[in-house]
Amino acid sequence: GKKGIGTANWKDGRSYTKSYAAFLEARRRAQKRSSKGKYTYEEWQALKKKYNFMCLCCKKQEPEIKLTQDHIIPLKLGGRHDISNIQPLCGSCNSKKKIKIINYADPPTKN
Repeated sequence: GKKGIGTANWKDGRSYTKSYAAFLEARRRAQKRSSKGKYTYEEWQALKKKYNFMCLCCKKQEPEIKLTQDHIIPLKLGGRHDISNIQPLCGSCNSKKKIKIINYADPPTKN
């Protein structure tokens, strides 16, 4: 698509960033699935910052890895596309999780 001032994705130059492009792609996929909910790019950035830009699974941090938006409850299983159902995972850990429901921020307690 077109980039630059005056185009649909222009927001303070963010349309040029890979991070913002990935955010838009995730939103487009969720909308295609008619998933309920939505969240902003700012909420996604705040969530990454909350977890110190770290993958909650392997504990590696950006920029060593690239964080992706993982749905804790996958959209295919009826999960919502809102920030309360999102966790930052690197692409590798996100792929390995597949469509399991795993909340890495709130691991199960050991008996």
